[in-house]
Amino acid sequence: MIFGTLLVLAACQTVVSLDAILVAGPDEDTATVDTIIPEDDPDTDPATPVAPEVEGLSERQILLVRAAREIVETQSTVVGETTYSYDCSGTILTVYAHAGIYLVDLFGKYSGNGVARLYGIATDYKVLHTRNLPEPGDVIFWDNTYDRNQDGDWNDPLTHAGLVISVSDDGTVEFLHHNYRRGIVTASMNLLKPEIDRNDEGSELNSPMRMASQRASNPDLWLSSHLFREFACMHLIHIEAAGIDGKEVVASLP
Repeated sequence: MIFGTLLVLAACQTVVSLDAILVAGPDEDTATVDTIIPEDDPDTDPATPVAPEVEGLSERQILLVRAAREIVETQSTVVGETTYSYDCSGTILTVYAHAGIYLVDLFGKYSGNGVARLYGIATDYKVLHTRNLPEPGDVIFWDNTYDRNQDGDWNDPLTHAGLVISVSDDGTVEFLHHNYRRGIVTASMNLLKPEIDRNDEGSELNSPMRMASQRASNPDLWLSSHLFREFACMHLIHIEAAGIDGKEVVASLP
């Protein structure tokens, strides 16, 4: 499998090949796909010791939250010798790869842009949900964040994705995503109070999500809560075997 030049996909709008989502390191013309080490493997050697930061989170979720916070600082989508695309799906693939979960190994089975491929994986492995309160590490999918097909209608599913970092007591979700103007940032969504952008104290509950220049067709639907589609607890997927050059990738739920 040969990977080409990295293609930056602003706002996740382009239908792409796997070549554009994953590229090899600067001194290689192939990308190595690694097998996930089981969580209880004594040979697992994370970069730093894993200590529970939030009660009830799995080791995988803790690694995902840690990686998400770090990527906001570094703005880097490089993991080892692999560079992921600097867009919303590439950001999620990067965070998951830092946690040892190589979702990109499954991308070859699906078509469309990165968001559509992530959604296809989540659908097939039955990890989608619409609970008001997600868990850290869950992937978030939105529809109609911009007019992808440029027809002026409200008919653009799966246009954006992000990742849950934390959930506050009032239900406000802090999430990571790639903003088409500001890069990799954190933002907010509260499905319990979907019509409120900021509370009385001025804290943001629901961040703007629809592109400002494309709100004319539905001017009242522009917040992250308005355009929310589904969550996916993709951190439950365990990749048991992975390979390239035509070898089958096997994944399952624990």
